[in-house]
Amino acid sequence: MITANITGITFLKNEIELNPSVQIKIEGHSFLADYGNDIVCAGVSALALTAIKAISLVAKLNQKVHQESGKLISEISLGNCDDLSKTKFITILETLLIGLNEIKLKYPDRIEIHVP
Repeated sequence: MITANITGITFLKNEIELNPSVQIKIEGHSFLADYGNDIVCAGVSALALTAIKAISLVAKLNQKVHQESGKLISEISLGNCDDLSKTKFITILETLLIGLNEIKLKYPDRIEIHVP
C-alpha cells in the first residue's frame, strides 16, 4: 500500500492554511503489478516528483528532500517566504492532492491519503 501524508497544513472553509513548516511524505508500493509495470506506483511517483520540482522551480521555495526506493520526503520551511510563493505552493499542494485522490478513486485499496 502507498501512504501519502501531508502535515503542516489545515483546511479552513475549503482553503488550505499553512503552518511555518510543511512535510510531504509518500512511501510504500501498491503491489498492483511487478516493479516497472505498476501503473499506480508510476502515477503516484510522477505526481510526487513533479510537485517536488514545482515547489523549487515555480514556488521558489527551499526544501529538504530525501528519496529512496519506495520513499519520498520533502520538508518545506515557509518562515520567510512571500505571499506569491505561498499562493503558488498552495496551488501545487492542491494539484498533488487532486491527482492522488483521482488515483485513489480508481484504486482505493492501493493508496491511503492522510491530511489533517
